[in-house]
Amino acid sequence: MRKKYGVQYILDTIRTHYSVEKDGSPLSDEKQTVQISLFSLLRDFLLKCPTAEELHSILAYTLAIGEEQQVVSALDVVYSLLRSSPPREQVQAVLLEWGVEQLYCLLLKPSFGDEVRERVFRVLYKILKSERVSERAKQRVKLKDFGYLGLVCFLGDVP
Repeated sequence: MRKKYGVQYILDTIRTHYSVEKDGSPLSDEKQTVQISLFSLLRDFLLKCPTAEELHSILAYTLAIGEEQQVVSALDVVYSLLRSSPPREQVQAVLLEWGVEQLYCLLLKPSFGDEVRERVFRVLYKILKSERVSERAKQRVKLKDFGYLGLVCFLGDVP
């Protein structure tokens, strides 16, 4: 099933058929249930053996979609991949290579509220607390290489 209906197909289905209605009204309960189920299916697909392309797809989706609840659900999928046992090195590698900048872009979008920001900080915190991530990569996540000293600098010191 994964080969025929991949991660990108599921994301496109959610965006096309299970987003906020065109008139701006919220989703019906039935559509919301299907949307939640599709994100669960997506998480199950990615927990088995995620490819870099699939991870790029979900990160790009978080930037492209304008609906806060879908971004929260997609970030929850990424967070569950980081929490999986054993942790997926490929997930961390893709996030460190390409995803950290995308996560910071989500923080800068004024249309997103605290729920998205909380999920972004959860993902960043999980990366910073990982023993498999090098100290140099952690410094990059904290933006120390760029000279920015702020809230992100202290994420590694939080218990």
